[in-house]
Amino acid sequence: MAWFKRFKGKVVFVGPVDPQLKDIAPTPFNREPVPKVGLHANLYRTVHDEAYVVHATNVQSVWILVLLASAVALLSLWNGVGEKFTRFASVALVVLYGLIVWLAFTQWNYVLPVVAPVGASLTAFLGLLLIKLGIEEYERRRIKNLFGAYVSPELVDEMVDAQREPELGGTEAEISALFSDVEGFSTLSEQLPANELGALMNEYLGAMTEAIQSQGGTLDKYIGDAIVTMFGMPLPLPDHASRACLSAQRMQECHAELRKKWAAAGRQPDSILNMRTRIGINTGMAVIGNMGSHVRFNYTMMGDSVNLAARCESGAKVYGVYTMITQVVLLAAKQVTPDLPTRKLDRIIVQGRTQAVEIYELWDRSVDLGEAMQCASHYEAGLAEYFKGNWSAALESFSASLALEPGRYFAPITPSKLMTERCQKFQREGTPENWDGVYRMKTK
Repeated sequence: MAWFKRFKGKVVFVGPVDPQLKDIAPTPFNREPVPKVGLHANLYRTVHDEAYVVHATNVQSVWILVLLASAVALLSLWNGVGEKFTRFASVALVVLYGLIVWLAFTQWNYVLPVVAPVGASLTAFLGLLLIKLGIEEYERRRIKNLFGAYVSPELVDEMVDAQREPELGGTEAEISALFSDVEGFSTLSEQLPANELGALMNEYLGAMTEAIQSQGGTLDKYIGDAIVTMFGMPLPLPDHASRACLSAQRMQECHAELRKKWAAAGRQPDSILNMRTRIGINTGMAVIGNMGSHVRFNYTMMGDSVNLAARCESGAKVYGVYTMITQVVLLAAKQVTPDLPTRKLDRIIVQGRTQAVEIYELWDRSVDLGEAMQCASHYEAGLAEYFKGNWSAALESFSASLALEPGRYFAPITPSKLMTERCQKFQREGTPENWDGVYRMKTK
């Protein structure tokens, strides 16, 4: 009797456990078959402890579905700081919900919906991902269509990859402006029929544009034979001054190659074979954006620094040089390309400005650089004496550089010849009053 006392106040279930009696089977909680009498025991325990399984109501299920899907959608749509983290968080949120469902059932016998909320969240995630991919592709095509005719394909791809919207509508930024023009184009246009002139200029402009775009330059506009270009916008380029100088060198070299090609083909008249490109470059702050009217506008640049670049191009004619840059350009470019072959030309005030600027000539491989650098050594020595007002000493150095001028065979005037004439004039007429070494340009 003592043995039965252990069952006092207990409920005992008796059933067969031998597999031969075939009263065993697997359950949702046991993969291996177990005695079915255990089901009755669990049923009794559930009733006795009132540990019933509770299901979420329809209203609760709807709220769970809406909130989870919305949270995943918002995290997927975020494009600001931490975008990669939010995309990871959107997936992690679905996994976290699955963990909550498991804990709610195992710990509190509470059944939360699984298929509908998780399915809706994954559908929202994948759907928004496809929509974003579509929008990005649309933006890629839009930017390529917008700037494909102005900048190189590589620069357009870089703009798209950077996910940077082009700065339109008047943005102030530091850029390098490049102006180029064909020397003697008016004479050339009189000598050639319209169809031949058009074919010639298309070939020329095509080569020049390729040289510009190879350095990431943005084509502003063509004005007849002239080309206006900016470096540093719409995608910022920290080395825009260096790129502008390298582009100018390549333009001059391409033009030299074209002249050789035209000469080999027997092109006439001689003015074609004597064509030269003048280039002016300046670096500074400018306003860049869509300028014009609501009906028609152009992506362009404007500002004092841009005007100075244009003055450098026209001023190059005065000195008989073909690429003129300012000191600002030189200092910025030499930080990236220290071996640029240049010589200091003068210190001038261009028409329309009051501030003096130092100007330099930039050489390229179409000239004999060894001879050019010897010329620069004599010329800059003479220039130092010129700034001091020592006309005789300056003339001696300018005479030495005059015989080495790279443009002495084709340019109507050279810097050494121009400075020689100035020194001789000052010797005859006397040193200008309050001489500060600055020459004031009388024309644009």
